[in-house]
Amino acid sequence: MTPKELGAHIDTRKTRRLVHSLHAILLLLVFAATVAVISISSVLAVPIGARSLSLSSAAASAVASHSFSMALNSALSIGSISIEYCAESPLFGATCSAPTGFSLSSANISSQSGETGFSIHPSSTISKIILSRAPSVAIPGVSTYVFSNVTNPSQSNSSAFVRVATYASNNGSGTRIDEGGLAFAITNPLNITADIPPYLTLCTGITVSVDCSAADGSSINFGELSENSTAAATSQFAIASNDDTGYNAYILGSTLTSGIHEIPQNNSQSASNRGSGQFGLNLVANSSPTVGGGSDGSGTGIVNTSYDDSDLFKFSSGDLVASSAQSTEFNRFTLSYVVNVSADQPPGLYRATMTILGVADF
Repeated sequence: MTPKELGAHIDTRKTRRLVHSLHAILLLLVFAATVAVISISSVLAVPIGARSLSLSSAAASAVASHSFSMALNSALSIGSISIEYCAESPLFGATCSAPTGFSLSSANISSQSGETGFSIHPSSTISKIILSRAPSVAIPGVSTYVFSNVTNPSQSNSSAFVRVATYASNNGSGTRIDEGGLAFAITNPLNITADIPPYLTLCTGITVSVDCSAADGSSINFGELSENSTAAATSQFAIASNDDTGYNAYILGSTLTSGIHEIPQNNSQSASNRGSGQFGLNLVANSSPTVGGGSDGSGTGIVNTSYDDSDLFKFSSGDLVASSAQSTEFNRFTLSYVVNVSADQPPGLYRATMTILGVADF
């Protein structure tokens, strides 16, 4: 090989080295570009943690309260939170249009906890609420926001979606810090009905159980009447009602009669007086004569004041004898009768029929 050829060979090697050096530079440039891409991806929004949405009503077109709860993970300065309702998807970047019939135009903040100090920004729309405050550093944790006067979507049995994001700005602009989505359903309401029938339960007898499960006897025999003794006896009735205004119990009937003859009735409260014609009753315990007893049971019924004095007896057909001013369980009342006759009372078989009338307003 001549010296000239050798020099040419050497020049060729230098050229190759130069080419190799250029390749290395290009590779470094490519690597640098790759590093730049990785650096950009490191500032993407942090996913919001556990999140939920509850509605006071899931009925179509209902005006309801919507309660959002979300766990914010970033300890960065937050100035706004965007809550956007979409018909299509909860994913950012996808199409988002307002659900049919949905409206936030009258919505307001009922309560807020966690990250607080927010008000609704004027740039909020019919389907997006932007919560705004002076930017401040957030403390990671759960925050809850309740909005009232939200009009639900108008389509029953349909789904809708919500996109939630936080921003450093106070108007929902700029890079998202935290972000997340969720879904909810609008359903046909399930109507549940139940019927509680009104009732007024009343039983009468010589003796009755407090709850009217049993009643025995239907007649009283005073035996032979004499001006020298007072005849006395008792009967009972029990009563209950679920009417809000309670009930009234009246006594109907007449004094003891035999043909055209009768034993005078006590038209006003009077003590028992042997030898004087009397027919009367009360609803309490008595000592003169010893007869009767007080009311019992768990109800709120009371005895009328004209019939609640011991040893004083009265009878007038149609009188109110017991009542309750409210819905009540059972009370059992004891009617105490007394009969006195004068020496000139005509002989005969004297009879009387007594009826207890219960009345409730439904």
